[in-house]
Amino acid sequence: MKAVRVRWLLTAALLGGAVGAAVGGEVIGNTYISEKDGVIEVVAEGWNIKDTETEGEPKLAELTPKVPIDGFRPSITISRFANPGGQVEPDWFLQQIRDGMVKQGAEVRPIQMRRIAGKRVMTLQYSMTKGGGKANGLFYMMQGEKSLYWANFTANVKVWERARPMFDEFMDNVKY
Repeated sequence: MKAVRVRWLLTAALLGGAVGAAVGGEVIGNTYISEKDGVIEVVAEGWNIKDTETEGEPKLAELTPKVPIDGFRPSITISRFANPGGQVEPDWFLQQIRDGMVKQGAEVRPIQMRRIAGKRVMTLQYSMTKGGGKANGLFYMMQGEKSLYWANFTANVKVWERARPMFDEFMDNVKY
């Protein structure tokens, strides 16, 4: 029964279904803060920040660089899955995302572990073709005290090498 409930909650989160009430985040200058089911603070110098946190949606914020790279605007989406007590392991959660991406035709690499600011972070790199364009992407899965957070970075393959360092710098400024 517990596994069925966790799968339902995961599916709801991934598809944008109800996973609990959200009160909306806050953008203050170059910082985004959400205090629903734990706290995540994102300092994003040089990025446009759009608060997308609404009731029943896992997506918290969308970011794009203030200055395009050769006409392209890479993007970052920050999302949350309420996980009080840490019942859902970040490795398992990211594997579910990976499996879903494979079903959609994405080319995915194996999940890897990194340390950022002393914390264990799971990563998943992928490539996907949509609408005639090809993009590379990178998920960072983070385990907070009451939630799992993930950042999904995407950029057109033409600017991926230039965007990737921006993503890494961005992750250095995420607190959860």
